[in-house]
Amino acid sequence: MYKTIKIADRRNAFTLMEMLVAITIIVVLAALAAAFAPRIDDNQKLSRAVDNLEQWLLTAKMRAKRDGLATGLRFVQAPGDANSTYGPSYSQFQYIQQPDPLSGGILLPSTTNPLPSGTWIPAPSPPFPSGLLLNGGYIASAAGGTVTFENVDFSLGGIPSNQWLVQPGDYLGINGGGVYYIAAVTSSTTLQLGSTSYDLALNIPTTSPTTNYRIIRQPRILIGEEPLALPNNYAANFGPLPGITPATSGCNVANGPSGFPEILFSPMGAVIGSNAGNPTIVISVWDTTMEVPDPNRVGVVGIQSRSGFIGAYGVSLSGNPFLFVQTARESGL
Repeated sequence: MYKTIKIADRRNAFTLMEMLVAITIIVVLAALAAAFAPRIDDNQKLSRAVDNLEQWLLTAKMRAKRDGLATGLRFVQAPGDANSTYGPSYSQFQYIQQPDPLSGGILLPSTTNPLPSGTWIPAPSPPFPSGLLLNGGYIASAAGGTVTFENVDFSLGGIPSNQWLVQPGDYLGINGGGVYYIAAVTSSTTLQLGSTSYDLALNIPTTSPTTNYRIIRQPRILIGEEPLALPNNYAANFGPLPGITPATSGCNVANGPSGFPEILFSPMGAVIGSNAGNPTIVISVWDTTMEVPDPNRVGVVGIQSRSGFIGAYGVSLSGNPFLFVQTARESGL
């Protein structure tokens, strides 16, 4: 015969103490999540913003090599971008490319008056400012020169003027000599030279029609390319880094001929144009809504001008905020 052993009934509920312990654990976990989730999300957005800018620069560099034309990135202030104690902010970017020099057609003789003497100032390196570059290497601030061409159509048959073959800011070189700043394109065959801020007349050194000229064209926005935008509230700037004491102004992107900050790569990969003189170009990326500046929430994109090497870094708190950029050290971004 079998003997039945009765097992005590199992309880089917928690005790009050167990319920209180479970609720306490849930509340603590929820509080921790609420405290750290925003910081995790901020770090992800910062990493994404820095990665985006780094990738766009790399793409411009690769396009320069692929197309055999200088290509780069232009920084544009979008609605909502503001200037602050850390400098102007830029949340939008556009790819730019420099076309080949333009020639062809006939440059007609000039009838303008000679340029007055005594207006010479030392010439900087290209890109040249408004005025005239003479063979002797000096700039004459001048205006008023107009040149006309035959057998050309700078307007391409009347397309929008921002897509014409020649744009204000380009340069005209004549007979292998002087280079003249183009202030305006007044028609499909006529260019206005010099800077309108001066009242001096400009002499064009040609007394007979010539085909020996070229128009050096500055970088243009690539037609059909949509603007690139950083994540909401994130922007790039070139002023002092937020949260760094004392204030540091190591970020250094210069304006191009367009008047916008630009970084341009040659087909060989090196930085050219207005930023070529900077051994290292530094761009900071940060959340512009930060109420209290925090260097831990700032990213840095660095470019070595000679090699064109591009990297993403954090801010060093060692006293030199750009240590990671200058030594190309890993920073965790």
